[in-house]
Amino acid sequence: MNKIGFYLLSVLLIASILGCAKEEDPNPPSLPGTESFTINLTTFTEAALSKHSPQLFCDDFDTAAVLVAVWGTMTNLAFALPRLAFVVAVTQDPEYLGDLTWTWTFGAESNNIQLRGQAIDEEDSVNWEMYITNAELDHFLWYDGRCDYHATGGWWQFYKDDLPADSNHFIRLSWQKNEGDTTANLLITNNNLFSAEYGDSLSYEIDGNMGTVWLRDVDGGRPGRWNITWDINQHFGRIDYPEGAFGCWDNDLACIECDSLDWPTY
Repeated sequence: MNKIGFYLLSVLLIASILGCAKEEDPNPPSLPGTESFTINLTTFTEAALSKHSPQLFCDDFDTAAVLVAVWGTMTNLAFALPRLAFVVAVTQDPEYLGDLTWTWTFGAESNNIQLRGQAIDEEDSVNWEMYITNAELDHFLWYDGRCDYHATGGWWQFYKDDLPADSNHFIRLSWQKNEGDTTANLLITNNNLFSAEYGDSLSYEIDGNMGTVWLRDVDGGRPGRWNITWDINQHFGRIDYPEGAFGCWDNDLACIECDSLDWPTY
């Protein structure tokens, strides 16, 4: 188990609630939701579960389903610990430090996670930093980011403790959502989450009823860009392969000519 994973297991045994904000303190900014760490691709895989004849599934759909399931699972596993740390930290009452800066701290003085948020008035945005302190890490900056004051969009950057401080950034995640949740997007670019070579990326977007995944695989068995688009409600969709080929499936997940699909416009 790595140092961060071991730390989280131990810190969850410590319930130390620290200072509350005073009445005269300004209100803290809106916290980014955990969806800013999560890519939800269940709307795609649920399509297969809703059908009764898997033997009739289009090969193109099968390929798309495997890609979506594997990359979606790997991504959510990669962000499981940062997401858990965030959830645990914000169970605490924030302490106001002045200068439009708040901290949410969970744990003891020598073993804690601390989320720090500083509002930037002139930019209507908030800088976020998550620190870890334990027997092996001393106030280590695990990840940081920025979002607008109402937490509808922003980015996170993640760091590794076993890399030099001037080059330990290894994942960047950009996210955006709206109040109605009818449009949202998330883009992940990394050095070594899926590949030893920089440049792999995963992007997910919802626009109305349509979901789209873009995958850029640098050194896999079929390197290049993969595009997958599907209707969340009716389940028809299309996959574009790195070599330039493409294929489509209908509402029943059977192969179909792409020209026969009626793609919605918004």
